[in-house]
Amino acid sequence: MELIFIFIFLLIFYLIFKKFYFDNNASILISLVLLTIPTIIVFFNLESVTYLNNLHDIFFLRCPRPLVSNAFFYIFILQLINLNKENTFNNKNFILLGILLAFTLSSFYFFFIIQVVSFVIFLIYQNNFWDLFKFKNIKYYIISATTFLVISTPFFYFLMTSDPDFKERFYLIDLDIKNKKILLEYFFDK
Repeated sequence: MELIFIFIFLLIFYLIFKKFYFDNNASILISLVLLTIPTIIVFFNLESVTYLNNLHDIFFLRCPRPLVSNAFFYIFILQLINLNKENTFNNKNFILLGILLAFTLSSFYFFFIIQVVSFVIFLIYQNNFWDLFKFKNIKYYIISATTFLVISTPFFYFLMTSDPDFKERFYLIDLDIKNKKILLEYFFDK
């Protein structure tokens, strides 16, 4: 499975760099360098350098996160790069968006929030703000939301019927007044 995701990672970044008008050799070379950054950081014992340690998560073979969740995130970035003003609003793009958002939500919900916010910013940047709410564009939002709900339904069902201890591992805990007070005291003590 790791070999498949390594290939997907290289393909995604190859396509991203091709969109930025790099030639084939440079795109492959930069993709390979990005793939080897975590290994270089570990090899030269650079984990103590704060900002270099953050680069460790660009690509890592731990499954499912960051291996699978990063693949969904990078596919989303590639999809945003592929969109332009003329081809943003079509069924294919919004169905793919719904699928990517559903898979991302089920793998790592922080990336889901980043993707939704960045897509909204992208739409506002690409189009006039009021054009986003035209009737012809609203049907695409409905298509994306329907696709998202259909694909993420098993994830929501699993969350609702799972063991409370499992939910706690995903940090899906009920924050009552007592827990909020503990969290706030901890936050302000730091």
